[in-house]
Amino acid sequence: MTYNMPNNNKLEIDLNFLKNNKIQIINRWSSNDKIKTLLQRFKLSQEYFQNTIADKIVEYFIGVIQGKNSINNCPIMRDMIILFYEKGFAVEDVYSICSGFKNTISFLMFEKELDKKDAEIFIEIIDTNLISTLKIYGDKVLYQNKLLQLQKNIIEDHVLLTITDIRGKIIHTTDAFCKLSGFTKKELLGKTHKILRDSSLPKSYFKDLWSTIKKGKIWTSNVRNITKDGTLFIVNTKIVPVKDLDDRVIQYMAIREDVTAKENAKYDTLTNIFNRKQFDKIFYKLFEESKHNKTELTLIIVDADNFKKVNDNFGHQKGDEVLIEISKILTQNIRGNDLCARWGGEEFAVLLPGSSALVAQKVANRMRESIQSNILVNKKAQTCSFGVSDININDSIESMFKRADEALYNAKKTGRNKVIYFEYESEKI
Repeated sequence: MTYNMPNNNKLEIDLNFLKNNKIQIINRWSSNDKIKTLLQRFKLSQEYFQNTIADKIVEYFIGVIQGKNSINNCPIMRDMIILFYEKGFAVEDVYSICSGFKNTISFLMFEKELDKKDAEIFIEIIDTNLISTLKIYGDKVLYQNKLLQLQKNIIEDHVLLTITDIRGKIIHTTDAFCKLSGFTKKELLGKTHKILRDSSLPKSYFKDLWSTIKKGKIWTSNVRNITKDGTLFIVNTKIVPVKDLDDRVIQYMAIREDVTAKENAKYDTLTNIFNRKQFDKIFYKLFEESKHNKTELTLIIVDADNFKKVNDNFGHQKGDEVLIEISKILTQNIRGNDLCARWGGEEFAVLLPGSSALVAQKVANRMRESIQSNILVNKKAQTCSFGVSDININDSIESMFKRADEALYNAKKTGRNKVIYFEYESEKI
């Protein structure tokens, strides 16, 4: 739209008003208390506003009076809209900026005693541009708000997210995570993630987690959780420390991916520890690394004593309960990088990378004593026997396992509830 000026005299009067008072218009506009407050809040300098925005807008209106520019199609206004939008201005903030310009012009026209009809025409031009600018900005904000709401809904419905304070108490969670865990938001908010913890995970696992994130570093791992109804679910979890402007950690954001289906194939369905297939896979990898790097590696094989009698006399349900309790005690007594698996039936295997045979025997004895003290069957202590072996230069996986198995056999043969180490006669790694 081009504004059609009625006659050349009016054109001359309007142009003279703008040209003669340009500096005054710019200074008064930018010095208005409300405008200054907005500029400070959004970290825009007064000089920047004067040179980059105000000067160009006055020049634009000179072009409108000359018939060169469209009233409601101002390039500098579009640039201003983009800048204000990126800075986070609300619609009412933009209105204050635009109306500040109009008020400055109005007061100045009154002071300069500009012809009333000239003033009315000029205010009409400003109002037309003001309405157009606010509509464009309002539409942009409305669209972005709709987009943000859509993104928020997607996050709520599909992203497994929790946010905790620095003490680990949950302060936000999404509907998606509630659906997966079986807990409501009310049940989770204010609690720690202990409410979801799989008790078979060793304490050292969480010590490593907290040690990492308290330093402001990102921690990533698969985490085994338990739903409200007791079902195991596994999530690949990334915990990101959130920092303030002073680089202090103020929150922790945990983003997850449900990998239960993929990971379930690795775990024993009864005890929720690794199954034999997964143990074999990891054992091979750790064995090769140990041989290559010449580092220590020890193996413990565990067998529940007289387990057939438990099943025969008290039923398989009781037998299952015993196996579950044994698996919990075994995992509670190992480190985060150690490995525990159900080898088959009532037999378990524990792998300790970086640990000597002496350390492994101490670990096995702690396990043995804990099982004897904490698991009762018909008021009698359930016990386990342990066989230990460590890696040697000429070892194979089969020979290392065979020695641990023979040590276990000797523990069983000589009275059970024992830890026996099978020492290899050749040179150690």
